Amino acid sequence: MIYFFSPPIRTHRYQEVALDVNSGATIWRNYSGGNGANFYEGYHSIINLNNKRNLLSGVWMGHPYQKIVNLDGDSLSATVYPSISGKIARTVMNSDSTLYSILHNKIMCTDLSGNLLWIKTYACTSFKDIKLNSKDECVIIGAPISSNNTCLFSIDKNGTLLWEQTYPIWANEAFDIWDDDTFIIANIKCAMVKKTGEIIWDKFIEGEMTSIGVPYNISEVEVTSDGGIIFGGNKKEFGNFPYFLAKTDCLGNLTWDVDNCLIKSDLEIIAFPNPVSSQFTIQIPNKDDVNSLVLHVYNVSGQLISSKNSSNSIISIDLNKLSSGIYIYKIIIDDKDIKTGKLMKL
Repeated sequence: MIYFFSPPIRTHRYQEVALDVNSGATIWRNYSGGNGANFYEGYHSIINLNNKRNLLSGVWMGHPYQKIVNLDGDSLSATVYPSISGKIARTVMNSDSTLYSILHNKIMCTDLSGNLLWIKTYACTSFKDIKLNSKDECVIIGAPISSNNTCLFSIDKNGTLLWEQTYPIWANEAFDIWDDDTFIIANIKCAMVKKTGEIIWDKFIEGEMTSIGVPYNISEVEVTSDGGIIFGGNKKEFGNFPYFLAKTDCLGNLTWDVDNCLIKSDLEIIAFPNPVSSQFTIQIPNKDDVNSLVLHVYNVSGQLISSKNSSNSIISIDLNKLSSGIYIYKIIIDDKDIKTGKLMKL
């Protein structure tokens, strides 16, 4: 099932909707809230729990609110935090089932029973998104006070600040984790940055500033398994703000959008091993008529590190001398870009 929240048109209530993933048919729909801002029951985040349960996070009468529901939308438990003001914008759950939620300028930590473990404030404010890295540490994006710059910081499970960095880029609405040291950040612009403060690249998705601002206002970012990046948000047009999806390569270059898709391929492609320590191999087992198979390996800055050609359906490249880290590989078959992917060098 697919779950989403939205405010029905011309009402002061929120709706929870569960859709069938195959047909799109509505399985159930619940309405919540009432008239006036002080009576909102709104949800802004959902986490799928074990045992066919979901955790909803949001706001109840101006206070943080968490509710656990079953797959039919029935409430199993609910907790409101009356001593805290504000709404939960996003919640993540670590491997210990501990919950970390961002409010406007606070981070609160709770357990699944609704017990408040701690709540803290940080120098960065206006928190927009929170995610977990491979070490189960929280990474948060926000904006410094009275600034369009972007701040990223990370905390451990006890809320202790691990690192913090500010970037002079208006990209403080959404982000995703490329690796534990590298991030894609976005809002008016998008950028790839390091936690050391290095900016690898920053740009507009397409076009530059116009009389109505920038062409795109980005609110969602997702790093894809093929080494690309998907951005979602609103496209700015006169009197209209339609939603958009766009995909770029690892350097932020637009490779497809709703009007211009990447070449689709039904080829079975085997890439192994990944992670790799020395030999990296690409094999196309079901295609015997390959005239040209090319394998490129790039670093995250887009520099070509290694390349090899083959006239059959298998190719191997020696990466033994490369430093450990994240790289991007590209496969070209008969002069057509077929696939890009993320490669980890041990």
